[in-house]
Amino acid sequence: MPHHLFQSGGAMHGDIPNQDHPLKQTQSVLFKISALISRELPLDAFYQSIHELVGELMPADNFYIAVREPESDTISFPYHRDEMDEAPEPRLLERVADIDSSHPTDYVFRTGQPKRLLMDEQENLGLNYDAGTLSVAWLGVPVKNQQGETFGVIAVQVYHGDWVYGQQEMDILVYVSQNLSAVLEIRWKNLALAQANRELREANQSLEAKVAERTAGLETALASLAQNHQLLEENQEELLEQAHAAGMADIASSVLHNIGNMLNQSFVAATHLHDIPTPTWIGALDRITNLIEQEQLLAADHPKSQGVLDYLRGLTKTMGEQHGRHETEVADLTNSLRLIRGLTESQASLTHTDTFYAVTRYEQTVQRVLALFSTRIEAIPVTVATHYADSNQENLPTYTIKRAMAYLIENALDALIATEQARLTIRMTRTEDGTQLTVEDNGRGVAPEHLDAVCKLGFSTKGRHGFGLHYACNALASVGAKLSFESTLGEGTRVTLRFPRYAAG
Repeated sequence: MPHHLFQSGGAMHGDIPNQDHPLKQTQSVLFKISALISRELPLDAFYQSIHELVGELMPADNFYIAVREPESDTISFPYHRDEMDEAPEPRLLERVADIDSSHPTDYVFRTGQPKRLLMDEQENLGLNYDAGTLSVAWLGVPVKNQQGETFGVIAVQVYHGDWVYGQQEMDILVYVSQNLSAVLEIRWKNLALAQANRELREANQSLEAKVAERTAGLETALASLAQNHQLLEENQEELLEQAHAAGMADIASSVLHNIGNMLNQSFVAATHLHDIPTPTWIGALDRITNLIEQEQLLAADHPKSQGVLDYLRGLTKTMGEQHGRHETEVADLTNSLRLIRGLTESQASLTHTDTFYAVTRYEQTVQRVLALFSTRIEAIPVTVATHYADSNQENLPTYTIKRAMAYLIENALDALIATEQARLTIRMTRTEDGTQLTVEDNGRGVAPEHLDAVCKLGFSTKGRHGFGLHYACNALASVGAKLSFESTLGEGTRVTLRFPRYAAG
């Protein structure tokens, strides 16, 4: 088709309503879309209303809405009307080097830019169309949230005649998507929130039953722990964040382990307090006072001699009274520590969880983790290189590998911000006794004095509480893996994960 058909307005064939007043018609349609916010329509009817309103502005018999799930990069098609093909099944966002060699919908998701294609362009590029059948013209535009992230795509296409979408139609559809984004985002978030609330209610019911069984035994301990209430409130917020990041069982196990270590240290300190030889000192002071008095070591006629003896006797009495209070306080502290230790031990059984294993390959697991960070990788931007050795399927601890790799990649991307020619390299090699994964970046690096502390709970160079690497080290150790760091300040970091040989799939 001639190139001029992509000029503003395109080739105007077909009966399009109100073409004499496109601005007025567009404003009217956008007003109707905005009015849909207040209408309690079922979601499918809501999409149908959008379809009909877009059809008032351009040919839109073939119309679909695609949605991208950010955590899994899964694309689904909640609304799809097409005269040639059935709605596609949900699938993963395709990641390829050549952005023009894949689905056009994926192109819009990856770039956040509108896209128009004619049939001859489709044939030349050999695209796999979401709708399947090649069309005379296809137009897709992104639907973005307030942060500028593309979470949806609206697309129209025609199969017959010589109509093509021009710049005017693209501008209109982009304008529609901008007005529509808030509506769609609210509706989709409400659906997700409703599902989350249902799951939360079920979890709360189960949790309430367990809590009720232990409430009676915990009341005495909670009374002694009132002085630690402020610390518990601060830890609660961090604990909730950790629960979403790594799973409540892993976090609770790690926290209880560290509380146990701190309790042991507290018991040692309390024992040292108890062993301070205060009674010996008091006895010695009392004997010194008696000796001074009996041997008349102070001049009897001195005006302050009696005052010195009275002072020493008063000091002995005061030290004795304070020692008694000290002994009582140490005993109370020891009892409180015992209550805390009993509380943590009673909860330890609830933190146990089996590591999830699945038959898969390392490269599949790593690629899925990388897909979660696709938006950040493009925004920085970072050149990602992956090198995988030949491998067979194994029964791998996929949950542990995914979580550990996610923390490592997130840290690497944080270190690469503002780095020129930022690079992230992930390499898999087979060793004699297992498999090795390395994550390497050319970011800001870690100071030498911090390398030994990276796996400690709470360590962070980002100005916040650190948990991710602490979790990764503990989780990897639980499946027989090891983690090591090499870093040069200002040059980059390399993290090596060494896994044993697992059973073949």
